[in-house]
Amino acid sequence: MILSGGVVFDTEIAPRGKRLEIWIEGERIKAISRHFSHSRVSRISLKGLHIYPGFIDMHVHLREPGQTHKEDISTATLAAAAGGVTTVLAMPNTLPPIDREDRYDMVKKLVEEKALVEVLHSCAMTIEREGKELSDFEALKKAGCFWLTDDGSSIQDQKLIAQACERLVATGQLWIEHPEVAFLAEGRPLHKGKASSQRGLHGQPREAESLAVLQAGVLAGYYGVRIHFTHLSTWQSVEAVRLLKNWYPGLITADTCPHYLFFTEEDVLKENYSSNKKMNPPLREEKDKEALIHGLVDGTIDCVTSDHAPHTSEEKARGIEKAPFGVVGVETLFPALFTLIHERKGLQKRWLSLLTTQPASILGIDRGRLCPGKIANLTLVNPHAQWVVRETSLHSRSQNSAFLGRRLLGEVVATYVKGKKVYEKTSTFA
Repeated sequence: MILSGGVVFDTEIAPRGKRLEIWIEGERIKAISRHFSHSRVSRISLKGLHIYPGFIDMHVHLREPGQTHKEDISTATLAAAAGGVTTVLAMPNTLPPIDREDRYDMVKKLVEEKALVEVLHSCAMTIEREGKELSDFEALKKAGCFWLTDDGSSIQDQKLIAQACERLVATGQLWIEHPEVAFLAEGRPLHKGKASSQRGLHGQPREAESLAVLQAGVLAGYYGVRIHFTHLSTWQSVEAVRLLKNWYPGLITADTCPHYLFFTEEDVLKENYSSNKKMNPPLREEKDKEALIHGLVDGTIDCVTSDHAPHTSEEKARGIEKAPFGVVGVETLFPALFTLIHERKGLQKRWLSLLTTQPASILGIDRGRLCPGKIANLTLVNPHAQWVVRETSLHSRSQNSAFLGRRLLGEVVATYVKGKKVYEKTSTFA
């Protein structure tokens, strides 16, 4: 088939967009040109639409196995497809955790049976994610896992982290770090600031995150292993990553999430401590938000992820103190960032790479480009459409979005994975 009439975006061949035609044959892009004259190939008119490489979200909680009342592989990947995300990296904090090769093989089979988009799966760094004994990195690599994390928590034993680094030197796997010093964070629901003070609660200080970034980053740099810091939320962490990148070039990468780019503790107050504004790390202050945006502009932060964390409405109804941490986000990842770039012009040059080539490079996968020979993962977008995020508009099994009620720009019209349409918003084109 030939996709014609749309404006194609690619970080190298069309960073500002070009009106090109894309010829897809089987799972791959056969050719890209201004016009193809082949009359025997079916043609799909995409006038008025943008065509992007399929977006990559390298931080998603699928909840399967063990918590399918919140989400499962089918619903999570449908939500991903509806958000134009064609590749996700799933976190291993399932029940049981994905910490050994038989569990990894089991979840891969579930993915083959249920997933609408490409699912990569990370594995736990420690057995049962307890932070006490390292998992078998080499066996997990042989099984096909190249990404290790205890996400949802962080290894607190510095000697154990050093031992992990020694193993990572040998295996070359990527360490994805949830930076948190547990005795400082203490599972507190809010940032240490105005919202926690007015609620009469102890809050999480910035140092609970930034100290963990420095500790893990220095150890990783010392041993020469790659480390990726996920869901940064503070200005101190941005400065720490900037320092670490200077000290250890090529080893340090980081991401943040849309909720930290849009919201602060002031939004917690405005929404009367809504548990849909409760995530870990917590929403911080305006200066943190500004530092994160600046970090995206200057390249200190490499990509944007959703940290998609579904919870049921019953769980979230327990209030800010008792509700679980986390919000859904894979479906709003692109439109949130697309909205932001129209509000903050400095992001316009880099934004596409934040969802495509940058996460692909960090993960070591051949994705994120639109050019001949590449897998045909594409996202079709109406760039002018505005929509309000409502529970009824989300495809996840849970609707605990921080963006509920927010108007976003950019609506995904269709998503293709390996040349096959896996999601369609409307039938207005054929």
